[in-house]
Amino acid sequence: INEYIEGIDDQEEVALSIANKYMKNKECSYKNKSKLYSHLVSKGFDFDVITSVLQSYSWQNDNRED
Repeated sequence: INEYIEGIDDQEEVALSIANKYMKNKECSYKNKSKLYSHLVSKGFDFDVITSVLQSYSWQNDNRED
């Protein structure tokens, strides 16, 4: 169990690193949040890991009319 938990922590670090690279020079809008989510899913990260990474950003509420 401890090894599994440590593996999740490692996944979060890797996912956060990938997210930071992806979000570099992008604004924290709903559209980019959705794209980042899809990007992390395509990399094979678990839902819990992605949710944790997405919560680390301050997302702006914008109109979804784009």
